Amino acid sequence: MTWHRNLVEQQSSLLLLQALIKREWEREQEKERIEKEKKEREEAEKRLQYERLMEEMDSFIEGSGAKPQSLYTSLATNPDKEPCPFYSKVGACRFKNNCSRNHVKPAISNTLLIPGFYSHFTLDVGIQEEYDTDINLEYDSSDRHRHFRYIFLYFFIPNHEFIIPKVYQEYEFVLLNCSMNLPINCKNPVRREFFADVAPELERFGEINQLRVCTNTEQHLRGNVYVSYVSERSAAAAYKALNGRYYAGKMLAVEFVEISSWKKAIC
Repeated sequence: MTWHRNLVEQQSSLLLLQALIKREWEREQEKERIEKEKKEREEAEKRLQYERLMEEMDSFIEGSGAKPQSLYTSLATNPDKEPCPFYSKVGACRFKNNCSRNHVKPAISNTLLIPGFYSHFTLDVGIQEEYDTDINLEYDSSDRHRHFRYIFLYFFIPNHEFIIPKVYQEYEFVLLNCSMNLPINCKNPVRREFFADVAPELERFGEINQLRVCTNTEQHLRGNVYVSYVSERSAAAAYKALNGRYYAGKMLAVEFVEISSWKKAIC
């Protein structure tokens, strides 16, 4: 009898334990279901807000609507922290959104940042490491300078005639770590490359005030292109049209940035 009673008690305890485990599992499942539904609602609301914003953006770009009220705000990654000095200067930081300081991102601006848009052999640290450290004996920063000059001259001197449209006279071509002067009397035939590719496309959205390219080899700065339009409307049109497009096998991810002082940004 004692043996039978112990067996019954063990079975009862096992059934109770199984019931407790089942109830805990059901509670976890219900919690996950609620969280999933909440996340789906939030995502649906974000999609709806984004669609409304894009409709307002379209009206703003076409000139038939005022600037959307939601575009007057800025996004802060760490509102309670001090502003990141690097992001404040150049709109980029090596730590990106994981930075312990605050990145204030404008909802709209007349300046666009296209990270990694420009590429050149001497900027690719990975290739330099893959071959050997003496690769810079053959390729150095002067190659980048000639590359830029060749690009500019080819675009400015079609058919070897020095013709500069007014809008391009107002451009200021400055690398973020060195200045360049365009040799006015040079008429050497050169290849159409990066600048000749991108300038006409960028200008299609509106008048450009400044076009700057970063040749710093740091990963968060390497090949960054800054396009400053005269108006926010033009910048918004470029932002919408260029985001997600491909250039040289890379998908473009365009950002609005605020550069308070180019003098501070250029090092």
